[in-house]
Amino acid sequence: MMSATMKTRTLTASNKAEYNPRKISKRRLVMLRDSLREFGDLSGFIFNRRSNKLVGGHQRLKSWDDTARVTITNSLKEPDRVGTVAYGFVEMDGTRYAYREVDWDANRERSANIAANKHGGEFDDALLAEVVKQLDTNKAESAAIGFEADELAELLSPAKDKGNGEIVYEQAVQLRPQMEYVIIACDTPEQFDALRKRLGLGVVRRGGYKKGSDWDDIGVERVIKYERFANLISKSR
Repeated sequence: MMSATMKTRTLTASNKAEYNPRKISKRRLVMLRDSLREFGDLSGFIFNRRSNKLVGGHQRLKSWDDTARVTITNSLKEPDRVGTVAYGFVEMDGTRYAYREVDWDANRERSANIAANKHGGEFDDALLAEVVKQLDTNKAESAAIGFEADELAELLSPAKDKGNGEIVYEQAVQLRPQMEYVIIACDTPEQFDALRKRLGLGVVRRGGYKKGSDWDDIGVERVIKYERFANLISKSR
C-alpha cells in the first residue's frame, strides 16, 4: 500500500509552462472562475451521493472498463461551501486519481456536468503544433494525448506561415443566398471523414469573426469553390 507524506507548496505565475498550448479568453476565464466558486474542482472523479451518479469522470471510468475501486480518505461532518461531503482517490495500476463526493440536487448535478465538459479553454493551434512537433509520437502515444495520427498530420500541415513566425489560417468560404450550391449530406462520421480526405478539406478560421475574439474558432472547411472541386475531379480521372 502506498504511503503518503504531507507537504505544502506555493504555485505562482512563474510555474506556468511557456509551452502550454491551451489558451482561454478573458470572458471564459471569468466563467471558469465562477464555475470553480459554484461547483469546486470538476476534474478527476466527481460522485453525487444523493443521486448515486457520476458528475465527472465518465470517460476515465469507461477507459477502465467501467470499474473503479474508490477509497475515501476524508469524510466531512457537513457539506462544505460547494457541497463536498468527502474526498478520496481511485487507484489504477498503482497510481491514485482524485475523487470527490458531493451532495447536490438534480439541477446542480446537471449544471456541474455541463460545466465539467465545457470549461478549460481551447487550444492555441499554432503553439499546439509546435509542441506536437517536439514529441516523438507513435500511433499509441498520439492516442494517449487525445489525437488520432491523422489529426496530428492535419494539425501540422494546413497552416501557413506569414514569414514573421505567426501561423495563420485562411478564412472559411461562406455560403451566400445569391450563390448556386450543392450540399453533400453524410449519414455517419466515417462518411464525413472519408469525404474530408477525398476533398482535401483543411483547417480554417471560421468566417465573420475577428481573430482572438470570444467567438473566434477553428474548424474543418465546409465550403469549397467550384474551381477547386473541378480541379480535384480532373486529377482523379
